[in-house]
Amino acid sequence: MKKITTLIVVLLFGFAMQAQVAISKNPYYAKPSKFEMERFDDFKNTTTIFVLNNLYDKKQYEDMLKSFWTITPYEVVSLKDFKYQDYISDKYSFCVISGFTSIQPEGIRTIFSINLFILDMEKVSKKIKDLKDNDYFTFLDDKKKNLAYIELIPNDKIWNLIDRNSSTANTFGRDFHSYSYFKSKKSEYEQMVSDKIHNENVFHNYNLVMLKNNFQNVQKLLSNKTFCGFYEEKVSSEVKQLKKQILYLPEHLKKEYHTKPIEYKEYSKEKLDKILSPYPYKIEFISEKELETKILNNEEFYYLNFGYYLRYFQIVNSKTGEVIYKVYPNGMMKANLKESDFKDLAKAINKQK
Repeated sequence: MKKITTLIVVLLFGFAMQAQVAISKNPYYAKPSKFEMERFDDFKNTTTIFVLNNLYDKKQYEDMLKSFWTITPYEVVSLKDFKYQDYISDKYSFCVISGFTSIQPEGIRTIFSINLFILDMEKVSKKIKDLKDNDYFTFLDDKKKNLAYIELIPNDKIWNLIDRNSSTANTFGRDFHSYSYFKSKKSEYEQMVSDKIHNENVFHNYNLVMLKNNFQNVQKLLSNKTFCGFYEEKVSSEVKQLKKQILYLPEHLKKEYHTKPIEYKEYSKEKLDKILSPYPYKIEFISEKELETKILNNEEFYYLNFGYYLRYFQIVNSKTGEVIYKVYPNGMMKANLKESDFKDLAKAINKQK
């Protein structure tokens, strides 16, 4: 089995350069897999239970949500306090972190996301009498009505764990690993990954800043009953604002991604200047903390959201969460920023009157 190279190729091929937010029954199809329109209304009649990473406390999540989330009433519940059995009702929707690795003869696929869903109470009611060992996670896992997904981009701490485990897998066999916090029986490997994704800063796009903007986007799409796939590209007329506005780049983009071993190394000044050279407007790098502060203070500006593995390249309005420019540059295994990314962005800006 080819080790990390195979893993990354399969990930890129399997995801086909996805975006970051999907409103879909299953986000991993080429087009949004639509569900019945009534599901939008069913969701709006629920209270949404947010059960997220321990990286932030309950009050921080509540302060972030109360600044914009109006589509449903909501509660923030800590991981240690959440029990599915307390919420088995059509009165609730759920927002949780999910993740898995699927090993098949055709390759390996790993997915991490924040999943928003309601329960299919018809299926629950028919089967709950068969529930064994009070394992509510396993029981409910195939009884969900999915609504929305926010893709999470893991860093090298997670990929190294997955690579080490996958390197010993049987290429011709089948295996499946779930990293849910609520799965009652986990292998030592599954527990290690689960502990990291639920307690540590292991995603490039998991912070209060990007959570706010992504949840704003989810709320708008759900309110408008709009389906959205991970593959869709977009160039809004708003992109012309970049002629006079600063484009902020998160400081982690000063590093380039390497596969052997998996790590991020600082660009040389010459190489970074060359990558940015086609862009004629103002760019500034900004720390994650500064970015967080500016967005939570409701300042309006534009920043780049870039996925190393999946190569999505997005410009986001910090105040509205609106993605004003979203493309998926070609190039399997080209996980880093390119001159062509900024050349294409400059062209898109200049086309706007």
